[in-house]
Amino acid sequence: ELYSGDTNTSVGEAVPHQGFSTFGFVVAFARGLLGLEVDVPQQRILFAPHLPAHWDSLELRNVRASENLYHFFLKREFGKLHLQVDGRGTKPFELFFSPALPYGTVVKRILLSGMEQSPHVLETGQDIHVPITISMSGSVELVIEYNEGVEFSPSQNEIRLGDRSTGLRIISVKGKEQLMTVEVEGIRGNTY
Repeated sequence: ELYSGDTNTSVGEAVPHQGFSTFGFVVAFARGLLGLEVDVPQQRILFAPHLPAHWDSLELRNVRASENLYHFFLKREFGKLHLQVDGRGTKPFELFFSPALPYGTVVKRILLSGMEQSPHVLETGQDIHVPITISMSGSVELVIEYNEGVEFSPSQNEIRLGDRSTGLRIISVKGKEQLMTVEVEGIRGNTY
């Protein structure tokens, strides 16, 4: 549906209950926040989640890749990121897992089903990624151990229908060496 970004209300031109209009949200959520893409011809699944700072876990069930079904469970706790993937099916798929970790994170080690892996770290200036390719058959467990970096999360205010948005917005976060720049936007006169 169509909502006003200023007052959290439906816009008069919108037509209620249009199922097709939710598709855009689902695709943006799956590809943007989750970084989830299934490439059946290449027999590859990309999972590159960018979890908000206040999320400690995520579960995806019944991710279909051809005849295969996968369940992903991602859990974040201080200094560790756990990924459990349970799959069933006949076609061999590869998982390209590249989670976003906070800027300044230092990866200590990676364990794939109990076996230590060499960490490869990509720094983007906003966060870091730890890409790893995993051959999927049955269940797989991955643990990334690290020293925490820096994350920002504005406080979550309850917004009721018709309320004006008054929350602090994080526009961008950029890091370079020991310096981090955070661009925010808020309402003049408010304290955040």
